[in-house]
Amino acid sequence: MICPNCGAQNIDGSNFCIKCGKPLEKTNSVINNNENVFTTNTPVEPVGVQSPVQNTMQNQTVVPNTEAVVQQPQPALTKTVPNAGSVGTSKKTSTTNVFVSMFKVIKKPFTAMKEELPNFNNIKNSAVLAIIVTLIATIASLIQTMFNSVRVVNYSWTGKSTTTWVWDNLKEIEYIKVIGKNLLIFLGIIVAIATVYYIVSLIMKKQPNFKRLLGIAAMGIVPLYICALILSPILTLIWAPLGVTITVIGGVYSLLMIYETMNDEIALEGNAKYYFNLVCLSILLTSAYYVYMEFILSPITDELGGILDFLR
Repeated sequence: MICPNCGAQNIDGSNFCIKCGKPLEKTNSVINNNENVFTTNTPVEPVGVQSPVQNTMQNQTVVPNTEAVVQQPQPALTKTVPNAGSVGTSKKTSTTNVFVSMFKVIKKPFTAMKEELPNFNNIKNSAVLAIIVTLIATIASLIQTMFNSVRVVNYSWTGKSTTTWVWDNLKEIEYIKVIGKNLLIFLGIIVAIATVYYIVSLIMKKQPNFKRLLGIAAMGIVPLYICALILSPILTLIWAPLGVTITVIGGVYSLLMIYETMNDEIALEGNAKYYFNLVCLSILLTSAYYVYMEFILSPITDELGGILDFLR
């Protein structure tokens, strides 16, 4: 009798296969080498009585069934291992993407803006980027304030100047006030750009994504902050017009980056695109002028006015 499952030759009349342990059909028996079908004369065992061969075959069937039971829980154990570390990996990835995106924007501003923009569908990534850019700008501005306070330039009637370093002036700086003011100004610029574009987009019946607009504003303002707060003070020591020039270049560069990326994000075409940007930039420039006059130029003007009153 041939087993239909594994093809092994078994004794005629067997109930189970001697090799795989599967039940055998008792309807007919097939002999190897395509021989004719015949009826066996093997005596039928009484009901309830099994031959030694059958007992052996039944004992062999226990082994594969035991292996199946033991091996079955193993896939469930392997699934729990990746899930245990997936949460930590995602947190690291979100923070890492912020730094990678910022450095890519510095290296390749226009191409990196579009490539890295999908990373800022998450409000956490956009907020972290805005905070990181703000902190870097605040630190750079604080260093510039300390440098200008220590470096004192004296001009003579002949037009010559002498530079002295007064380190005691560092004690007169109100660090908490300077840091707090710079944090509000630099972070306010980023949030203001995203908010203005978001509100005007809603007025034009668009469906903007504020998280992505915040990421665009934070990435787009990076060239201006680098040029105005890091490069300009260094170049001013060489020649004052160089500092002004590099600041203007950084401002124009940031303006173009924000202009192009915002248009792609909001998907405006034709004349609507120009009117949209004209309205947004007008609001931003007016707000920037007010902030500059109120918080930056006003203290300087008050100080000069006090000096003039003293001279009178």
